Amino acid sequence: LTAPQQDAWRYDISSCAALLDGETCKPSCATGTVLIGSLHDFSCAPPLQPSGSFPSCYKQAEAPVSVSLVGSSATSLSVAWADAGLNDCGLVVRFIRWRVEVKLTGAGSWETPDGCTALHSPCTTTCTATGRLSNKQYEARVTAECEVPEVNSPKSSSGFGTTWASASDPPQNLVIAMSSTETMQFRWEAAAQQRDCVFARWQVDIRSSSGTWSSNPSGCQSLTTFG
Repeated sequence: LTAPQQDAWRYDISSCAALLDGETCKPSCATGTVLIGSLHDFSCAPPLQPSGSFPSCYKQAEAPVSVSLVGSSATSLSVAWADAGLNDCGLVVRFIRWRVEVKLTGAGSWETPDGCTALHSPCTTTCTATGRLSNKQYEARVTAECEVPEVNSPKSSSGFGTTWASASDPPQNLVIAMSSTETMQFRWEAAAQQRDCVFARWQVDIRSSSGTWSSNPSGCQSLTTFG
């Protein structure tokens, strides 16, 4: 029995090497390919003419590589990956999409984020995952999905990245409480929403109506008390 020359690499015909009249054998899939459906019998009828059909043996897509995750705002991350080889996915069976999944590192469950749901071209290997929490580390993984699920790639290794910290709202109710020819006294209130801000000090900038801004004038240089 001889496998079709163009696809010979797909099959293991060792069980049919010495097929005699009246005998049957089942060609199988070679190492590195996956069987879709079932194996079929070949039989040998006089005068030594094998008849039957070869199984459907496809080469699975490779797991994507070089997955990276970079914070692009307080609520989004840029995801990128590289195609390591789709093999029969897109050639013999139809490529469906890249599935991108993200989750908080060490917690939560995998989900497909907004911004990474319509990746139907094999040439598209980036997306922006939105709707994330600020100042948190996430991990991402990628899978190639095909019309025949058995040809889907394995899941990639994870890439890791952190969203940006979310800025505090500005101070409120700034007033000049008192002034003289050489001094001014300011008062303000902290914003209700500090978000990811870890308070270090207040920075005071002043200028005249026609001048340029200067920071932390004399008397406003050690404002390290939050309240």
